[in-house]
Amino acid sequence: GSTLVHQIGLVTFSVEAYTISSLSEEIDAVQDAIWRLTPEGGTAMAAGLKKAIAQFDATSNAQQMIILLSDGMPNIGLDFISYFFDIQEQETIQQEIIDLANQAGEKGICVYTVGFGNPQADPETDAYIDEIFLRQIAQVSGCGQYYSAQESIQLANVFVELRHASMGTLLMKNSGTIQQDQLLNLG
Repeated sequence: GSTLVHQIGLVTFSVEAYTISSLSEEIDAVQDAIWRLTPEGGTAMAAGLKKAIAQFDATSNAQQMIILLSDGMPNIGLDFISYFFDIQEQETIQQEIIDLANQAGEKGICVYTVGFGNPQADPETDAYIDEIFLRQIAQVSGCGQYYSAQESIQLANVFVELRHASMGTLLMKNSGTIQQDQLLNLG
Protein backbone atom coordinates (compact mmCIF):
# COMPACT_ATOMS: atom_id res chain seq x y z
CA GLY A 1 0.00 0.00 0.00
CA SER A 2 3.01 2.30 0.07
CA THR A 3 3.68 4.87 -2.63
CA LEU A 4 7.39 4.24 -2.23
CA VAL A 5 9.10 2.26 -4.96
CA HIS A 6 11.36 -0.48 -3.68
CA GLN A 7 13.91 -2.39 -5.65
CA ILE A 8 15.76 -5.48 -4.56
CA GLY A 9 18.68 -7.36 -6.05
CA LEU A 10 20.42 -10.57 -5.11
CA VAL A 11 24.13 -11.37 -5.21
CA THR A 12 25.51 -14.65 -3.92
CA PHE A 13 29.12 -15.23 -2.92
CA SER A 14 30.44 -18.70 -2.43
CA VAL A 15 33.38 -19.94 -4.48
CA GLU A 16 32.59 -17.05 -6.84
CA ALA A 17 30.18 -14.12 -6.71
CA TYR A 18 27.12 -14.15 -8.96
CA THR A 19 24.47 -11.54 -9.59
CA ILE A 20 21.30 -13.62 -9.43
CA SER A 21 19.04 -10.59 -9.88
CA SER A 22 19.90 -6.98 -10.66
CA LEU A 23 17.95 -4.27 -8.86
CA SER A 24 14.31 -4.66 -9.78
CA GLU A 25 10.81 -4.11 -8.42
CA GLU A 26 10.15 -7.83 -9.04
CA ILE A 27 10.42 -8.83 -5.40
CA ASP A 28 8.59 -12.13 -5.94
CA ALA A 29 11.16 -13.23 -8.53
CA VAL A 30 14.01 -12.53 -6.11
CA GLN A 31 12.18 -14.37 -3.34
CA ASP A 32 11.77 -17.39 -5.64
CA ALA A 33 15.50 -17.28 -6.41
CA ILE A 34 16.33 -17.18 -2.69
CA TRP A 35 14.30 -20.34 -2.08
CA ARG A 36 16.42 -22.16 -4.68
CA LEU A 37 19.79 -21.18 -3.14
CA THR A 38 22.00 -23.80 -1.52
CA PRO A 39 25.37 -23.40 0.21
CA GLU A 40 28.32 -24.30 -2.00
CA GLY A 41 31.41 -23.85 0.18
CA GLY A 42 33.87 -20.99 0.16
CA THR A 43 33.16 -17.36 0.95
CA ALA A 44 34.07 -14.85 -1.77
CA MET A 45 32.62 -12.01 0.28
CA ALA A 46 34.79 -9.30 -1.28
CA ALA A 47 33.67 -10.22 -4.81
CA GLY A 48 30.04 -10.37 -3.63
CA LEU A 49 30.23 -6.95 -1.99
CA LYS A 50 31.88 -5.51 -5.10
CA LYS A 51 29.06 -6.85 -7.32
CA ALA A 52 26.43 -5.54 -4.90
CA ILE A 53 27.93 -2.03 -4.89
CA ALA A 54 28.01 -2.04 -8.71
CA GLN A 55 24.22 -2.45 -8.81
CA PHE A 56 23.55 1.01 -7.42
CA ASP A 57 23.15 4.22 -9.39
CA ALA A 58 25.61 6.81 -8.07
CA THR A 59 23.26 9.66 -9.05
CA SER A 60 20.25 8.26 -7.20
CA ASN A 61 18.77 10.05 -4.19
CA ALA A 62 17.11 6.83 -3.02
CA GLN A 63 17.92 5.15 0.28
CA GLN A 64 20.49 2.55 -0.75
CA MET A 65 21.48 -0.40 1.40
CA ILE A 66 23.22 -3.70 1.18
CA ILE A 67 22.25 -6.49 3.55
CA LEU A 68 25.20 -8.84 3.87
CA LEU A 69 24.36 -12.23 5.39
CA SER A 70 27.44 -14.18 6.48
CA ASP A 71 29.39 -15.90 9.22
CA GLY A 72 32.09 -13.26 8.72
CA MET A 73 34.68 -15.81 7.64
CA PRO A 74 35.73 -14.85 4.09
CA ASN A 75 38.34 -17.11 2.55
CA ILE A 76 38.51 -16.10 -1.10
CA GLY A 77 39.94 -12.74 -2.14
CA LEU A 78 39.24 -10.57 -5.18
CA ASP A 79 42.30 -11.57 -7.19
CA PHE A 80 42.53 -15.27 -6.62
CA ILE A 81 40.36 -18.36 -6.43
CA SER A 82 42.03 -20.22 -3.60
CA TYR A 83 41.15 -20.63 0.03
CA PHE A 84 43.43 -18.82 2.45
CA PHE A 85 46.06 -20.92 4.13
CA ASP A 86 47.50 -18.49 6.63
CA ILE A 87 46.47 -15.54 8.77
CA GLN A 88 48.23 -13.04 6.50
CA GLU A 89 46.03 -14.02 3.54
CA GLN A 90 42.95 -13.82 5.76
CA GLU A 91 43.92 -10.30 6.86
CA THR A 92 44.41 -9.28 3.20
CA ILE A 93 40.96 -10.59 2.28
CA GLN A 94 39.36 -8.87 5.26
CA GLN A 95 41.06 -5.58 4.32
CA GLU A 96 39.60 -5.86 0.78
CA ILE A 97 36.14 -6.14 2.32
CA ILE A 98 36.71 -3.23 4.71
CA ASP A 99 37.91 -1.08 1.78
CA LEU A 100 34.80 -2.02 -0.24
CA ALA A 101 32.48 -1.25 2.70
CA ASN A 102 34.19 2.13 3.04
CA GLN A 103 33.70 2.77 -0.71
CA ALA A 104 30.02 1.84 -0.35
CA GLY A 105 29.63 4.36 2.46
CA GLU A 106 31.33 7.07 0.42
CA LYS A 107 28.71 6.42 -2.29
CA GLY A 108 25.87 6.70 0.23
CA ILE A 109 25.26 2.95 0.37
CA CYS A 110 24.74 1.62 3.90
CA VAL A 111 26.08 -1.87 4.55
CA TYR A 112 24.06 -3.81 7.11
CA THR A 113 25.54 -7.11 8.22
CA VAL A 114 23.55 -10.06 9.53
CA GLY A 115 25.60 -12.75 11.23
CA PHE A 116 24.88 -16.46 11.42
CA GLY A 117 26.84 -18.74 13.70
CA ASN A 118 28.13 -19.13 17.23
CA PRO A 119 30.72 -16.58 18.43
CA GLN A 120 31.72 -18.96 21.26
CA ALA A 121 32.43 -21.86 18.87
CA ASP A 122 35.96 -22.92 17.96
CA PRO A 123 37.07 -20.67 15.02
CA GLU A 124 38.14 -23.81 13.17
CA THR A 125 34.55 -25.13 12.98
CA ASP A 126 31.75 -24.32 10.54
CA ALA A 127 29.60 -23.01 13.40
CA TYR A 128 31.92 -20.08 14.27
CA ILE A 129 30.98 -16.48 13.48
CA ASP A 130 33.34 -13.50 13.50
CA GLU A 131 31.01 -10.87 14.94
CA ILE A 132 33.83 -8.37 15.43
CA PHE A 133 34.59 -8.39 11.70
CA LEU A 134 30.90 -8.16 10.74
CA ARG A 135 30.46 -5.18 13.09
CA GLN A 136 33.53 -3.55 11.54
CA ILE A 137 32.12 -3.92 8.00
CA ALA A 138 28.86 -2.22 8.99
CA GLN A 139 30.66 0.50 10.94
CA VAL A 140 33.06 1.45 8.11
CA SER A 141 30.17 2.04 5.75
CA GLY A 142 29.26 4.89 8.08
CA CYS A 143 25.55 4.18 8.17
CA GLY A 144 25.13 0.41 8.54
CA GLN A 145 24.61 -1.76 11.57
CA TYR A 146 25.35 -5.33 12.65
CA TYR A 147 22.56 -7.75 13.57
CA SER A 148 22.82 -11.24 15.00
CA ALA A 149 20.34 -13.82 13.72
CA GLN A 150 20.85 -17.06 15.57
CA GLU A 151 17.18 -18.01 15.25
CA SER A 152 14.62 -17.54 12.49
CA ILE A 153 12.55 -15.09 14.59
CA GLN A 154 15.63 -12.88 14.99
CA LEU A 155 16.17 -12.92 11.23
CA ALA A 156 12.53 -12.00 10.62
CA ASN A 157 12.82 -9.10 13.09
CA VAL A 158 16.00 -7.87 11.38
CA PHE A 159 14.25 -7.74 8.02
CA VAL A 160 11.21 -5.96 9.48
CA GLU A 161 13.50 -3.34 11.04
CA LEU A 162 15.56 -2.92 7.86
CA ARG A 163 12.37 -2.60 5.80
CA HIS A 164 11.27 0.29 8.00
CA ALA A 165 14.76 1.81 7.96
CA SER A 166 14.70 1.74 4.15
CA MET A 167 11.51 3.83 4.18
CA GLY A 168 12.96 6.57 6.36
CA THR A 169 13.69 7.18 10.01
CA LEU A 170 12.93 4.43 12.50
CA LEU A 171 10.68 6.10 15.07
CA MET A 172 10.95 3.56 17.88
CA LYS A 173 12.52 0.20 18.63
CA ASN A 174 11.38 -1.86 21.57
CA SER A 175 11.50 -5.52 22.50
CA GLY A 176 10.30 -7.59 25.40
CA THR A 177 7.56 -9.88 26.53
CA ILE A 178 3.86 -9.19 26.79
CA GLN A 179 1.18 -11.44 28.25
CA GLN A 180 -2.23 -11.97 26.70
CA ASP A 181 -4.64 -9.13 27.64
CA GLN A 182 -1.76 -7.12 29.15
CA LEU A 183 -1.53 -3.41 28.24
CA LEU A 184 1.85 -1.69 28.13
CA ASN A 185 2.61 2.00 27.64
CA LEU A 186 5.39 2.06 25.04
CA GLY A 187 5.83 5.81 25.10
